[in-house]
Formats: sequence, C-alpha cells, structure tokens
Amino acid sequence: VTATFVVPAASLVTRNVFPDVNVLCQTNGVEISVRNSGLVTDRDVRALQVTPAGVSYVPGSSTYVYGGVTNPAASEPSGDGSTTSPLAWASAQVPVFAALPPGDVVTIRYQAFVACGVVTGNQQFVSQALYVDNCGSTNTTSQSTSIITVEQPVLTLTKASLYGIADLNSTNVYTLTFQHALASQTGAAYLQLTDTLPAGLEFTGASVVPDSTNSGVLVWSNATLMAATSNGVSPYAVGEPPVSISITGIVRACSSLGNSARLDY
Repeated sequence: VTATFVVPAASLVTRNVFPDVNVLCQTNGVEISVRNSGLVTDRDVRALQVTPAGVSYVPGSSTYVYGGVTNPAASEPSGDGSTTSPLAWASAQVPVFAALPPGDVVTIRYQAFVACGVVTGNQQFVSQALYVDNCGSTNTTSQSTSIITVEQPVLTLTKASLYGIADLNSTNVYTLTFQHALASQTGAAYLQLTDTLPAGLEFTGASVVPDSTNSGVLVWSNATLMAATSNGVSPYAVGEPPVSISITGIVRACSSLGNSARLDY
C-alpha cells in the first residue's frame, strides 16, 4: 500500500503604494504591503525595498500596520535603499515577521525625502521579500516594481530691452523676468540666474544686485533670487507673481548688441 500526501504550499506577495503625486524637494509617504498568500505560516520574513537614486529614507519614520493596529517599528530598517543594500525590515523591526500566519497582511509605512533631481532618474521603487517555509527552505518572492509620479516646477524666462535702437554712449536697460508656466505643478526650491552681457555694453547696475559680475557674466544665487520673490523664502511657489530684474548698461559699441540669459531650477 502506498500513501501519498501533499505538503501545504507557502507563499508571500509584496505590493508598493505611493501618493497619487509625489512632490520634489519634499518628504513623501511610502507603503509596502506584505501578505502571506499561502496555506502555512511563513517564518523569518524580510521585506526589502530598493529606492530610486535621490530618494532617501527619513530616520525614525517607520511604522507597520498589523491587525488594524499601527505600531512603531521596533528599530530602524537596515540598508540604505541601494540595489546592493536595500532597505530591509525583519523580525527585529516587525516582530510578527518571525511567524506570519496564512492570510495575514503587514503594511510598512515610512517617509522618504524626494530630492529635486529625482525627476531625471528612473523613479522606480522595487520591493521583494524573503521567507522560510515549513520545510526550512528560504524563498524569494517576485519583484514588485512601481514608478512614482513626481510633481515638478516649470518656469519661463523672458527678456526685453528698453530701446530697440540705442545711440553710442547712451544708457539702455534689459529686463529679465521669470515666472511659473501654466504647466508648473509645484514650487521651485532652487534658482540660479545667469546673464551674459555683450562685449559692447558696460554694466552699471541692476535692480537686484547680482552675487558676481565676472567678465560681463552676472550671476544671481538662490538666496538672492528667493529674497526677491513675493514670499521672500524658498520655494518660489506656484501662484507667486513674476520676478523681474532690470540690468542697466552704457552702449560702448556701434554694432548690434544682444545678451543671453539662463535660469537654472
């Protein structure tokens, strides 16, 4: 007589949850859900997450929800969020991970600072989990990959000359104006304005004093530009009025004069 039996299967799944829109240069919330989708208890569970470059874990922000109750994590996750050292929550941080019953869900929540440059990266969060089944084997779940949506500022820069035609040795005024475009979604936390004057224009002053004036290149720093906004502080918010800077110079050449300006944000 031959008897057969089936060992109940163990399984685990992870899922990422983010706000509908994340804000650059600010702290945003992140969730990782870990569910025992098998028929037996999963032991020594570890939840892992790789964060995009420029996204950093905020120390002390980890909590977990289990059975409808929110608890602070017992300790900080290990790792730094990189591919070689992902953020990791184990039983030392989430005690129920020592033995997660079938059907149970643990939701880890934490805060992450989204740096201003994240908009140029891949914006991918990747989560995965490890667990030990009832046969003592260590298993790895499939990766769960999510791409975050990031709000970003969109600014415009315009330039106008007081005189289209100016006499030799006369004074002319250029005005640079920057503002939020209609498509702009959030404030700009960093600004730098650079204006390169033509060789035939002698700089004599500006309505907002530049931080440097080397070889006809005028540069206004973030601190100076933020002080010139209506709120006077960073960030330069959507809805704030345009900022204009007038640059005065004496025409010293009879040739056509044109200057170029650039706004970095």
